[in-house]
Amino acid sequence: MEALKAVEELRLLHALTIALDKCESLSSALGIVLREVCKATGWALGEAWLPSPDDSVLQLGPVWHIPSDRLDAFAAGSTRFKFRPGRGLPGRVWSSGGPAWVTDVRRDLNFPRRKLARQAGIKAGFAIPVLSPEETIAVIEFFVFEQRREDKHLIQLVTAVAAHLGEIIQRRVAEEALKRSRYELEAENRERQRVARELHDGVTQLLGTALFRLRGLEEGTPKGDRDPMRRVRGLLEQSIREVRRITTNLAPDVLSELGLCAAVRILSRDLEERTGTGIRVSIQNIPADLPGEIAWTLYRILQEGLQNVEKHASARQARLTIRRHGGVVRASLRDDGKGFLPGTASRGHEWEPTRGLRNMKHRAEQAGGTLTIRTAPGKGTHIAVEIPWSSNGTRRRS
Repeated sequence: MEALKAVEELRLLHALTIALDKCESLSSALGIVLREVCKATGWALGEAWLPSPDDSVLQLGPVWHIPSDRLDAFAAGSTRFKFRPGRGLPGRVWSSGGPAWVTDVRRDLNFPRRKLARQAGIKAGFAIPVLSPEETIAVIEFFVFEQRREDKHLIQLVTAVAAHLGEIIQRRVAEEALKRSRYELEAENRERQRVARELHDGVTQLLGTALFRLRGLEEGTPKGDRDPMRRVRGLLEQSIREVRRITTNLAPDVLSELGLCAAVRILSRDLEERTGTGIRVSIQNIPADLPGEIAWTLYRILQEGLQNVEKHASARQARLTIRRHGGVVRASLRDDGKGFLPGTASRGHEWEPTRGLRNMKHRAEQAGGTLTIRTAPGKGTHIAVEIPWSSNGTRRRS
Protein backbone atom coordinates (compact mmCIF):
# COMPACT_ATOMS: atom_id res chain seq x y z
CA MET A 1 0.00 0.00 0.00
CA GLU A 2 2.77 2.43 0.93
CA ALA A 3 4.63 1.53 -2.27
CA LEU A 4 1.45 2.23 -4.24
CA LYS A 5 1.10 5.64 -2.59
CA ALA A 6 4.70 6.47 -3.42
CA VAL A 7 4.13 5.56 -7.08
CA GLU A 8 1.01 7.74 -7.24
CA GLU A 9 2.93 10.63 -5.68
CA LEU A 10 5.68 10.34 -8.26
CA ARG A 11 3.13 10.21 -11.05
CA LEU A 12 1.39 13.32 -9.72
CA LEU A 13 4.62 15.31 -9.32
CA HIS A 14 5.84 14.21 -12.75
CA ALA A 15 2.56 15.20 -14.41
CA LEU A 16 2.58 18.56 -12.63
CA THR A 17 6.18 19.24 -13.61
CA ILE A 18 5.37 18.75 -17.29
CA ALA A 19 2.14 20.77 -17.11
CA LEU A 20 3.50 23.65 -15.03
CA ASP A 21 6.55 24.14 -17.21
CA LYS A 22 4.16 24.91 -20.10
CA CYS A 23 2.06 27.41 -18.13
CA GLU A 24 2.03 31.03 -19.21
CA SER A 25 0.64 32.57 -16.04
CA LEU A 26 0.33 32.16 -12.28
CA SER A 27 -3.44 31.78 -12.64
CA SER A 28 -3.18 28.90 -15.11
CA ALA A 29 -0.52 27.19 -12.95
CA LEU A 30 -2.75 27.32 -9.88
CA GLY A 31 -5.67 25.98 -11.89
CA ILE A 32 -3.63 22.98 -12.99
CA VAL A 33 -2.49 22.27 -9.42
CA LEU A 34 -6.06 22.37 -8.12
CA ARG A 35 -7.31 20.05 -10.85
CA GLU A 36 -4.51 17.49 -10.62
CA VAL A 37 -4.49 17.33 -6.82
CA CYS A 38 -8.27 16.83 -6.71
CA LYS A 39 -8.13 14.12 -9.36
CA ALA A 40 -5.21 12.32 -7.69
CA THR A 41 -6.61 12.46 -4.15
CA GLY A 42 -10.37 12.22 -4.73
CA TRP A 43 -11.18 15.59 -3.14
CA ALA A 44 -14.13 17.35 -4.71
CA LEU A 45 -13.25 21.05 -4.77
CA GLY A 46 -10.06 23.11 -4.89
CA GLU A 47 -9.75 26.90 -4.57
CA ALA A 48 -6.81 29.30 -4.74
CA TRP A 49 -6.74 32.51 -2.70
CA LEU A 50 -4.39 35.32 -3.69
CA PRO A 51 -3.18 38.44 -1.85
CA SER A 52 -4.85 41.67 -2.98
CA PRO A 53 -2.64 44.30 -4.68
CA ASP A 54 -2.09 46.07 -1.33
CA ASP A 55 -1.52 42.74 0.53
CA SER A 56 -4.33 43.50 2.99
CA VAL A 57 -6.71 40.61 2.20
CA LEU A 58 -6.94 37.34 0.30
CA GLN A 59 -9.26 37.25 -2.71
CA LEU A 60 -10.57 34.25 -4.61
CA GLY A 61 -8.58 33.19 -7.66
CA PRO A 62 -8.81 30.01 -9.77
CA VAL A 63 -11.31 27.25 -8.78
CA TRP A 64 -11.70 23.62 -9.87
CA HIS A 65 -14.30 21.06 -8.81
CA ILE A 66 -16.02 17.91 -9.96
CA PRO A 67 -19.32 18.42 -11.87
CA SER A 68 -21.82 19.56 -9.24
CA ASP A 69 -24.47 22.28 -9.09
CA ARG A 70 -23.95 22.54 -5.33
CA LEU A 71 -20.22 23.13 -5.74
CA ASP A 72 -20.96 25.68 -8.49
CA ALA A 73 -23.07 27.58 -5.96
CA PHE A 74 -20.39 27.31 -3.25
CA ALA A 75 -17.69 28.62 -5.61
CA ALA A 76 -19.92 31.48 -6.77
CA GLY A 77 -20.70 32.39 -3.15
CA SER A 78 -17.02 32.36 -2.24
CA THR A 79 -16.37 35.27 -4.62
CA ARG A 80 -18.17 37.53 -2.13
CA PHE A 81 -15.63 36.80 0.60
CA LYS A 82 -12.24 38.33 1.37
CA PHE A 83 -10.06 37.12 4.22
CA ARG A 84 -7.69 39.09 6.40
CA PRO A 85 -4.78 37.33 8.16
CA GLY A 86 -6.15 34.81 10.66
CA ARG A 87 -9.70 34.96 9.33
CA GLY A 88 -11.26 31.83 7.82
CA LEU A 89 -9.32 28.81 6.63
CA PRO A 90 -7.31 30.73 3.98
CA GLY A 91 -6.54 33.56 6.42
CA ARG A 92 -5.28 31.15 9.07
CA VAL A 93 -2.82 29.59 6.66
CA TRP A 94 -1.78 33.00 5.30
CA SER A 95 -1.05 34.18 8.84
CA SER A 96 0.75 31.06 10.08
CA GLY A 97 2.62 30.12 6.92
CA GLY A 98 1.74 26.46 7.58
CA PRO A 99 -1.04 24.00 6.66
CA ALA A 100 -4.40 23.78 8.44
CA TRP A 101 -7.04 21.00 8.58
CA VAL A 102 -10.71 21.19 9.57
CA THR A 103 -12.63 17.94 10.12
CA ASP A 104 -16.03 19.61 9.58
CA VAL A 105 -16.06 23.22 8.38
CA ARG A 106 -19.79 23.52 9.16
CA ARG A 107 -18.98 23.47 12.88
CA ASP A 108 -15.89 25.66 12.74
CA LEU A 109 -16.64 29.10 14.20
CA ASN A 110 -13.72 30.55 12.24
CA PHE A 111 -15.20 29.48 8.91
CA PRO A 112 -17.33 32.41 7.66
CA ARG A 113 -18.72 30.34 4.77
CA ARG A 114 -20.46 27.84 7.08
CA LYS A 115 -23.88 28.52 5.55
CA LEU A 116 -22.56 27.96 2.03
CA ALA A 117 -20.84 24.77 3.18
CA ARG A 118 -24.09 23.38 4.65
CA GLN A 119 -25.96 24.14 1.45
CA ALA A 120 -23.27 22.46 -0.65
CA GLY A 121 -22.84 19.49 1.69
CA ILE A 122 -19.14 20.26 2.21
CA LYS A 123 -17.57 18.95 5.41
CA ALA A 124 -13.80 18.36 5.63
CA GLY A 125 -11.31 20.89 4.33
CA PHE A 126 -7.61 21.70 4.45
CA ALA A 127 -5.37 24.46 3.12
CA ILE A 128 -1.69 24.77 2.19
CA PRO A 129 0.41 27.91 1.55
CA VAL A 130 2.36 28.41 -1.67
CA LEU A 131 5.53 30.13 -0.47
CA SER A 132 8.41 32.11 -1.92
CA PRO A 133 11.44 33.20 0.13
CA GLU A 134 9.84 36.59 0.82
CA GLU A 135 6.08 36.08 0.90
CA THR A 136 3.05 33.83 0.59
CA ILE A 137 2.19 33.77 -3.10
CA ALA A 138 -1.15 32.01 -2.65
CA VAL A 139 -3.17 29.72 -0.40
CA ILE A 140 -4.72 26.58 -1.93
CA GLU A 141 -7.58 24.79 -0.14
CA PHE A 142 -9.52 21.58 -0.80
CA PHE A 143 -12.91 20.19 0.33
CA VAL A 144 -14.85 16.91 0.33
CA PHE A 145 -18.44 15.91 1.15
CA GLU A 146 -17.59 13.77 4.21
CA GLN A 147 -15.88 14.35 7.53
CA ARG A 148 -12.25 13.30 7.53
CA ARG A 149 -9.63 13.24 10.22
CA GLU A 150 -6.33 14.97 9.52
CA ASP A 151 -4.32 13.04 6.95
CA LYS A 152 -0.65 13.89 7.49
CA HIS A 153 0.39 11.94 4.42
CA LEU A 154 -1.98 13.98 2.23
CA ILE A 155 -0.74 17.23 3.77
CA GLN A 156 2.86 16.22 3.04
CA LEU A 157 1.95 15.38 -0.55
CA VAL A 158 0.17 18.67 -1.25
CA THR A 159 2.89 20.62 0.61
CA ALA A 160 5.43 19.05 -1.75
CA VAL A 161 3.28 20.07 -4.71
CA ALA A 162 3.00 23.64 -3.36
CA ALA A 163 6.78 23.80 -2.81
CA HIS A 164 7.33 22.63 -6.39
CA LEU A 165 4.93 25.29 -7.64
CA GLY A 166 6.72 27.94 -5.54
CA GLU A 167 10.06 26.99 -7.12
CA ILE A 168 8.60 27.25 -10.62
CA ILE A 169 7.07 30.64 -9.80
CA GLN A 170 10.40 31.92 -8.46
CA ARG A 171 12.15 30.80 -11.64
CA ARG A 172 9.52 32.42 -13.84
CA VAL A 173 9.69 35.65 -11.82
CA ALA A 174 13.46 35.73 -12.31
CA GLU A 175 12.96 35.16 -16.05
CA GLU A 176 10.42 37.99 -16.18
CA ALA A 177 12.83 40.30 -14.33
CA LEU A 178 15.55 39.50 -16.87
CA LYS A 179 13.15 40.16 -19.74
CA ARG A 180 12.17 43.48 -18.16
CA SER A 181 15.77 44.58 -17.69
CA ARG A 182 16.49 43.80 -21.33
CA TYR A 183 13.31 45.55 -22.38
CA GLU A 184 14.18 48.61 -20.28
CA LEU A 185 17.63 48.80 -21.88
CA GLU A 186 16.08 48.53 -25.34
CA ALA A 187 13.49 51.14 -24.35
CA GLU A 188 16.24 53.50 -23.21
CA ASN A 189 18.03 53.09 -26.54
CA ARG A 190 14.77 53.66 -28.41
CA GLU A 191 14.13 56.79 -26.33
CA ARG A 192 17.55 58.16 -27.18
CA GLN A 193 16.92 57.53 -30.85
CA ARG A 194 13.51 59.16 -30.59
CA VAL A 195 14.96 62.29 -28.96
CA ALA A 196 17.69 62.45 -31.59
CA ARG A 197 15.05 62.25 -34.34
CA GLU A 198 12.86 64.90 -32.70
CA LEU A 199 15.81 67.23 -32.26
CA HIS A 200 16.92 66.69 -35.85
CA ASP A 201 13.52 66.81 -37.51
CA GLY A 202 11.99 69.49 -35.30
CA VAL A 203 14.33 71.86 -33.51
CA THR A 204 17.25 71.61 -35.95
CA GLN A 205 15.00 72.36 -38.91
CA LEU A 206 13.41 75.33 -37.14
CA LEU A 207 16.76 76.78 -36.10
CA GLY A 208 18.17 76.22 -39.61
CA THR A 209 15.28 78.18 -41.11
CA ALA A 210 15.75 80.95 -38.54
CA LEU A 211 19.48 81.12 -39.37
CA PHE A 212 18.70 81.36 -43.06
CA ARG A 213 16.36 84.28 -42.45
CA LEU A 214 18.92 86.01 -40.19
CA ARG A 215 21.47 85.82 -42.99
CA GLY A 216 18.90 87.44 -45.23
CA LEU A 217 18.55 90.26 -42.71
CA GLU A 218 22.32 90.73 -42.69
CA GLU A 219 22.20 91.31 -46.44
CA GLY A 220 19.64 94.01 -45.86
CA THR A 221 15.87 94.32 -46.05
CA PRO A 222 13.70 97.21 -47.23
CA LYS A 223 13.46 99.94 -44.60
CA GLY A 224 10.38 99.59 -42.40
CA ASP A 225 9.77 95.94 -43.39
CA ARG A 226 9.23 94.19 -40.03
CA ASP A 227 7.85 90.91 -41.40
CA PRO A 228 11.25 89.17 -41.57
CA MET A 229 11.92 90.01 -37.90
CA ARG A 230 8.53 88.72 -36.85
CA ARG A 231 9.05 85.52 -38.81
CA VAL A 232 12.47 84.92 -37.23
CA ARG A 233 11.14 85.64 -33.75
CA GLY A 234 8.26 83.24 -34.32
CA LEU A 235 10.63 80.49 -35.47
CA LEU A 236 12.86 80.96 -32.42
CA GLU A 237 9.89 80.92 -30.05
CA GLN A 238 8.62 77.75 -31.72
CA SER A 239 12.07 76.18 -31.31
CA ILE A 240 12.12 77.04 -27.62
CA ARG A 241 8.68 75.48 -27.13
CA GLU A 242 9.80 72.34 -28.97
CA VAL A 243 12.92 72.00 -26.79
CA ARG A 244 10.83 72.45 -23.64
CA ARG A 245 8.39 69.77 -24.80
CA ILE A 246 11.18 67.26 -25.44
CA THR A 247 13.05 67.93 -22.21
CA THR A 248 9.82 67.82 -20.18
CA ASN A 249 9.06 64.36 -21.55
CA LEU A 250 12.51 63.21 -20.47
CA ALA A 251 11.71 63.93 -16.76
CA PRO A 252 13.62 63.79 -14.07
CA ASP A 253 14.08 67.58 -13.83
CA VAL A 254 10.40 68.12 -14.48
CA LEU A 255 9.59 68.49 -10.78
CA SER A 256 12.38 70.95 -10.00
CA GLU A 257 11.49 73.01 -13.05
CA LEU A 258 7.70 72.95 -12.91
CA GLY A 259 6.65 71.64 -9.50
CA LEU A 260 4.42 68.69 -8.67
CA CYS A 261 1.11 70.25 -9.71
CA ALA A 262 2.20 71.33 -13.18
CA ALA A 263 4.13 68.10 -13.77
CA VAL A 264 1.09 65.96 -12.94
CA ARG A 265 -1.15 68.07 -15.18
CA ILE A 266 1.33 67.54 -18.04
CA LEU A 267 1.27 63.75 -17.46
CA SER A 268 -2.53 63.80 -17.58
CA ARG A 269 -2.70 66.02 -20.63
CA ASP A 270 -0.20 63.87 -22.53
CA LEU A 271 -2.23 60.73 -21.74
CA GLU A 272 -5.42 62.41 -22.97
CA GLU A 273 -3.72 63.38 -26.23
CA ARG A 274 -2.29 59.89 -26.81
CA THR A 275 -5.33 57.80 -25.91
CA GLY A 276 -8.44 59.99 -25.85
CA THR A 277 -9.13 58.96 -22.24
CA GLY A 278 -10.72 61.93 -20.47
CA ILE A 279 -8.84 62.83 -17.27
CA ARG A 280 -10.18 65.28 -14.72
CA VAL A 281 -7.45 66.74 -12.52
CA SER A 282 -8.16 68.39 -9.18
CA ILE A 283 -5.29 69.73 -7.04
CA GLN A 284 -6.01 71.64 -3.83
CA ASN A 285 -3.96 73.11 -1.01
CA ILE A 286 -0.60 71.82 -2.24
CA PRO A 287 2.12 74.36 -1.29
CA ALA A 288 5.10 75.17 -3.46
CA ASP A 289 7.50 74.09 -0.69
CA LEU A 290 6.26 70.49 -0.60
CA PRO A 291 9.35 68.41 0.31
CA GLY A 292 11.11 66.89 -2.67
CA GLU A 293 10.83 63.31 -1.37
CA ILE A 294 7.04 63.55 -1.07
CA ALA A 295 6.65 65.29 -4.43
CA TRP A 296 8.86 62.75 -6.19
CA THR A 297 7.06 59.80 -4.56
CA LEU A 298 3.62 61.08 -5.57
CA TYR A 299 4.80 61.92 -9.09
CA ARG A 300 6.28 58.45 -9.69
CA ILE A 301 3.24 56.65 -8.24
CA LEU A 302 0.81 58.69 -10.33
CA GLN A 303 3.02 58.31 -13.40
CA GLU A 304 2.95 54.52 -12.97
CA GLY A 305 -0.81 54.63 -12.35
CA LEU A 306 -1.46 56.64 -15.51
CA GLN A 307 0.72 54.24 -17.50
CA ASN A 308 -1.43 51.38 -16.20
CA VAL A 309 -4.57 53.24 -17.27
CA GLU A 310 -3.09 53.58 -20.76
CA LYS A 311 -1.76 50.02 -21.07
CA HIS A 312 -4.36 47.91 -19.30
CA ALA A 313 -7.53 49.71 -18.21
CA SER A 314 -9.31 50.49 -21.53
CA ALA A 315 -10.90 53.36 -19.59
CA ARG A 316 -13.07 56.13 -20.99
CA GLN A 317 -12.66 58.43 -18.00
CA ALA A 318 -10.24 58.87 -15.11
CA ARG A 319 -10.06 61.26 -12.19
CA LEU A 320 -6.81 62.35 -10.52
CA THR A 321 -6.83 64.34 -7.28
CA ILE A 322 -4.11 65.61 -4.95
CA ARG A 323 -5.00 67.31 -1.68
CA ARG A 324 -3.40 68.26 1.59
CA HIS A 325 -5.69 67.89 4.57
CA GLY A 326 -4.26 68.56 8.00
CA GLY A 327 -0.99 66.67 8.35
CA VAL A 328 -1.54 64.35 5.38
CA VAL A 329 -1.03 64.70 1.63
CA ARG A 330 -3.48 62.50 -0.27
CA ALA A 331 -3.43 61.51 -3.93
CA SER A 332 -6.04 59.46 -5.75
CA LEU A 333 -6.33 58.01 -9.26
CA ARG A 334 -9.64 56.41 -10.22
CA ASP A 335 -10.62 55.02 -13.64
CA ASP A 336 -13.75 53.41 -15.09
CA GLY A 337 -11.78 50.70 -16.92
CA LYS A 338 -12.03 46.93 -16.87
CA GLY A 339 -10.34 46.36 -13.50
CA PHE A 340 -8.78 43.00 -12.65
CA LEU A 341 -8.48 40.14 -10.18
CA PRO A 342 -5.15 39.54 -8.40
CA GLY A 343 -3.28 36.67 -9.98
CA THR A 344 -4.73 37.09 -13.45
CA ALA A 345 -2.17 37.44 -16.20
CA SER A 346 -1.28 40.70 -17.88
CA ARG A 347 0.81 40.75 -21.00
CA GLY A 348 4.55 40.98 -20.30
CA HIS A 349 4.13 40.27 -16.58
CA GLU A 350 2.42 36.87 -16.68
CA TRP A 351 4.00 35.57 -13.49
CA GLU A 352 3.95 38.89 -11.61
CA PRO A 353 0.69 40.60 -12.62
CA THR A 354 0.75 43.04 -9.71
CA ARG A 355 4.49 43.75 -9.48
CA GLY A 356 4.08 47.34 -10.72
CA LEU A 357 1.38 47.93 -8.11
CA ARG A 358 3.59 46.50 -5.38
CA ASN A 359 6.41 48.82 -6.47
CA MET A 360 4.00 51.72 -6.04
CA LYS A 361 3.13 50.47 -2.57
CA HIS A 362 6.84 50.20 -1.73
CA ARG A 363 7.46 53.80 -2.86
CA ALA A 364 4.67 55.04 -0.59
CA GLU A 365 5.99 53.08 2.39
CA GLN A 366 9.52 54.40 1.84
CA ALA A 367 8.10 57.92 2.20
CA GLY A 368 6.36 56.92 5.45
CA GLY A 369 2.94 56.60 3.85
CA THR A 370 0.43 54.01 2.67
CA LEU A 371 -1.08 52.97 -0.64
CA THR A 372 -4.35 51.10 -1.13
CA ILE A 373 -5.76 49.66 -4.34
CA ARG A 374 -9.39 48.73 -4.88
CA THR A 375 -10.36 46.94 -8.06
CA ALA A 376 -12.59 44.21 -9.47
CA PRO A 377 -13.39 42.99 -12.98
CA GLY A 378 -15.64 45.52 -14.70
CA LYS A 379 -15.47 47.92 -11.73
CA GLY A 380 -12.41 50.00 -12.64
CA THR A 381 -9.42 50.64 -10.39
CA HIS A 382 -8.91 53.11 -7.55
CA ILE A 383 -5.41 53.91 -6.24
CA ALA A 384 -5.17 56.01 -3.07
CA VAL A 385 -1.93 57.30 -1.51
CA GLU A 386 -1.50 58.99 1.88
CA ILE A 387 1.80 60.48 3.06
CA PRO A 388 2.08 62.27 6.43
CA TRP A 389 3.48 65.80 6.40
CA SER A 390 3.46 67.97 9.51
CA SER A 391 2.39 71.62 9.58
CA ASN A 392 5.96 72.91 9.77
CA GLY A 393 6.72 71.29 6.43
CA THR A 394 8.68 68.31 7.71
CA ARG A 395 7.70 64.73 7.03
CA ARG A 396 6.60 62.71 10.00
CA ARG A 397 6.60 58.93 10.08
CA SER A 398 3.27 57.26 10.73
